[in-house]
Amino acid sequence: MTFSLRKYGGWITIGLLLVIFIVSLTYWFWWGATRLPSIGRAPEFTLQNLQGEDVSFHDHTGKTRVVEFFYASCPDVCPMTTANLVKIQNEIKQEQPELIGKEIEFYAISFDPEHDTTEVLQQYADNLGMDPKLWTVLHGTGKEAQQVATDFGMLVQQEDDGSFSHSLRSLYVVDGHNNIRAAHYMGDKMDLDSVKHDILWLANE
Repeated sequence: MTFSLRKYGGWITIGLLLVIFIVSLTYWFWWGATRLPSIGRAPEFTLQNLQGEDVSFHDHTGKTRVVEFFYASCPDVCPMTTANLVKIQNEIKQEQPELIGKEIEFYAISFDPEHDTTEVLQQYADNLGMDPKLWTVLHGTGKEAQQVATDFGMLVQQEDDGSFSHSLRSLYVVDGHNNIRAAHYMGDKMDLDSVKHDILWLANE
């Protein structure tokens, strides 16, 4: 029995086209499921770091930036979120050290200027192990910091006892083009694996 290319060539072509279609379709669904769409623009703002220097957020365009909002006297959600980010920070330093500081930065923005002095914020950073080479802790007047939070899409309200109520889904991952690509829950609802995945995905994008 001999094989006739002329006889079966059409079927071979159809088969190859079908394989290409399936592979392309699979890739398309995978790409759509794994990519991070832009959900907004990160605002341009200038606040002060712990050295009293002005820091303009868009001056750091080109890097993946993780942004959390907090107040140092927060009893639960804020320190838990920061501790989780420090854990992610340490894991990335071990797994992909070439990205830390060069492609990835962490920002913590206080919205409680009345109590969060430079000394208080420095103690907060030291206690939680925030690497000063990787983290920028920012603060400003209440109006300035809360406006930044609002511009990110976060709700912040000061209560009568001086504490704050705020959105729990207010941990943001910003790409190198100043697009907000992910907004994650804070505190005990924070999915560390998902946050880490998004950070690394954007840093390697």
